[in-house]
Amino acid sequence: MSVAQKYHDPAQLPLLDIHDHGAYRWSDPDTSIEAALQVDATVREQQVKDAVRSKGKYGATCSEIVAITGLSWNTVSPRLAPLRRKGFLYDSGQRRLGPTNRKQIVWLYREK
Repeated sequence: MSVAQKYHDPAQLPLLDIHDHGAYRWSDPDTSIEAALQVDATVREQQVKDAVRSKGKYGATCSEIVAITGLSWNTVSPRLAPLRRKGFLYDSGQRRLGPTNRKQIVWLYREK
């Protein structure tokens, strides 16, 4: 039985705490849910925090964090909002062009 099939009521399948696992929505495919359960988000969050902190007052965009850490965009991007909510990162108000010529948020690290 898949993870999603264990829950008859979608309200019983909440987003997981991003501290322990990757997050998923009840409507996600079983493969996405199972993948989310295998992610150690705390390790990835630490890598993202370290990358942004290493850039000091210059900050870092998602693309720059990808280049620093060697992680994929799909791994880095979902860590930014939770780190902002937790108070570790904040939007500098600046934007820099990424490799696709689109503006990206420049993130700064906040010591806690």
